[in-house]
Amino acid sequence: MSTLKNTKELELLAKKTKWISRYYNDPKFEKQSLNNFYGEWVKKSITGNFDDHVFHVELDNKICGFITVKKNGINFGSIGLVAVNEKYQGHGFGLALISHAVEYMFLKLGCASVSVVTQKENINACYAYDKIGFKVNTNSIWFHKWI
Repeated sequence: MSTLKNTKELELLAKKTKWISRYYNDPKFEKQSLNNFYGEWVKKSITGNFDDHVFHVELDNKICGFITVKKNGINFGSIGLVAVNEKYQGHGFGLALISHAVEYMFLKLGCASVSVVTQKENINACYAYDKIGFKVNTNSIWFHKWI
């Protein structure tokens, strides 16, 4: 489990990640603000002030990727963010993080189900979730109106 000593490295990875999200798909969102948003998300999650926990994977004492998780209600868990450094993508770190997070939520947090939201354009994420056994529950369309 990630701790305060990992904060700066995790925050930096979150800021450098090329997120495939509804926010990045909207040209009205300033990219630097979004980078800061994801950096704050992981930083707050380390202390349990946004998501509940952050787990990371290291190689040669460097963080390669991380995942955030949250318990919602009595027995429902969710995955918030998953990021793997571009240099380490395609080596199974994302699958390992997702598998660990799901197992943790089932066995340690007592969750009966776990959900995650992603974009259908995020092919690698969709493949990873499918491989682990996640099934599509809902397809949604998000609209942003700017004034």
